[in-house]
Amino acid sequence: MAAPPILPTPPLPADTTRGAEVYLRVCAACHQPDGSGHRAAPAADARGYVQPPLWGPDSYNDGAGMDRPERTAPFVRFNMPRGVDPQHPQLTVQEAWDVAAYVDSQPRPGK
Repeated sequence: MAAPPILPTPPLPADTTRGAEVYLRVCAACHQPDGSGHRAAPAADARGYVQPPLWGPDSYNDGAGMDRPERTAPFVRFNMPRGVDPQHPQLTVQEAWDVAAYVDSQPRPGK
């Protein structure tokens, strides 16, 4: 298995305001504007999510690896939106860092 691609540091420091714009333009269609994800069925059904929540009570907790922009940004750049692959990213390096900073700044469960 090949090592994941390395994401260079962005030209500018990551910015949550720019990240919110990227999120609404690219990510909200699947993960919802409020970050709640898209359930496969009603909550009582327990079938989980088609697209997972990125913040809020059902999201990953604050001790998860994705709760750090240096882990989130490469994942987003090389895998999002759905269908993207590392050779054909849709987001710029700056956009990936910005949206990672935005998503990771949102409230989530404690570890």
